[in-house]
Amino acid sequence: MKNNQTEEKIYRHSTEYYYKKEPFTLVKKDPYPWENESPFPKITINSLRCRGDRSHPILKHLQGEFEDCNGMYEHGLPYVDHEEFVYPVLLTLLNKVQNVFNKQVVVVSGHRCPKHHLYITLGTSKLSKYMIGARVDFTVIGMEDQGELIIEKIKEFYSEDEEKFCHFKKEVDSTGTVIWSNQEIRLFITKEGEHNVIDKKKHPVVTIDVCFDRKKNEPVYLDWNQAYSGYIRN
Repeated sequence: MKNNQTEEKIYRHSTEYYYKKEPFTLVKKDPYPWENESPFPKITINSLRCRGDRSHPILKHLQGEFEDCNGMYEHGLPYVDHEEFVYPVLLTLLNKVQNVFNKQVVVVSGHRCPKHHLYITLGTSKLSKYMIGARVDFTVIGMEDQGELIIEKIKEFYSEDEEKFCHFKKEVDSTGTVIWSNQEIRLFITKEGEHNVIDKKKHPVVTIDVCFDRKKNEPVYLDWNQAYSGYIRN
């Protein structure tokens, strides 16, 4: 049979196609966490995970004895709409600070589970926005004593925002702490010595406290059920 086979070549012009080509446009891919304007790792939701560690010593206080949790090995972040959650504005602001100063942001305290929060505060505080992913303490390497400058820069980020967010007001609380606030956040410096043996640092930390949820267009409420039950145990 092979001897009887003949070969016939098919010729096609370079402008001929089997299928019509559809026009296309280049789409920029989403950056990986390490691909950002800053040479430092991007601050992500994982940066705000609970810092509990069972190796920490049991602390004794007038309120009782307190044992730490085991952090991310024991539980996840607050669980909202079927996924882990912290308020996005915290990540946005931390990354902006890191990019504009070109210095690494270090999260000192992000989410705290109830057990870790009681441990950190020695039982003096049973409810906090740390527990719902609405508060963060941080420092900037090389700027540990320049909290006021960092706060001023964060205020500048809002200068071209919507009218209800761009204006900050100043107040001083009963402890003498200066607080700057707009409708969305509160900014203040937590002074040296206001942390316990685990969170204590050599320098003050800048605190961002979320007061308003833009997505839901409502104030951020400190909900007991969300704080104590709104996260997944491993």
